[in-house]
Amino acid sequence: MKKSTLLLIGLALALVVTPCFATQVTFANFLNPDGSQDVTLLFSNLTNTLQISPSAPILFQFHNVSVPVALQGSLAAHLTLSAVTHTVVNASGQQGGYTGAFAITLDTPYLGMSNLLSGTFSLAELDGMFNGQYAVFGDSLPPNPVGFTSDFVDFRSASSESFALSMTSVNPSLRVNPQHYFDDPAHRFSLSETGSFSADFVPEPISLLLLGSGLIGLGLLRRRRK
Repeated sequence: MKKSTLLLIGLALALVVTPCFATQVTFANFLNPDGSQDVTLLFSNLTNTLQISPSAPILFQFHNVSVPVALQGSLAAHLTLSAVTHTVVNASGQQGGYTGAFAITLDTPYLGMSNLLSGTFSLAELDGMFNGQYAVFGDSLPPNPVGFTSDFVDFRSASSESFALSMTSVNPSLRVNPQHYFDDPAHRFSLSETGSFSADFVPEPISLLLLGSGLIGLGLLRRRRK
């Protein structure tokens, strides 16, 4: 057997037995179509609740994933989110440990399915400028647990998932009083939001096996011709 054939077989076997690590890609995002301030943030003593209620109208779009033609482009949908934490806010307005869930629901179901994207998280963080009008809420990469589900995208092969919600036009300005948690009256913020979602879609073992088999077949065919 020639060296070139042995090289092809060795490469194929390496692809089959070597773990494959994919790079995280942004597979979806959304924006607020009219800039309405529909996110409510409530500070209450040491308990913070972040909530989009009852739901916010958004324009959602898939990227870098295979979805039916009818689901390509901007999709009218609604976003709900609820999260709670007991972590103390620091002087910069940063707070972690949020546990909760979100759901993005298609306004007009496709083939009876409407779950564009939903997820759970338990170590999300709210990070904003002290006395500012901009903040980010999100979670990313292991070990922080983030899990996605969808009627249209398969996340079973993804080993890491992340999301980030950008919050703008915070009104009144984001503020906390780190020295006087209990006397600072609970107050609410209104703001508008955009968001992005990322994941690393690792090729499934069967895909690697088929690729390896194809390379082996090419090598054997070349040997026969010689």
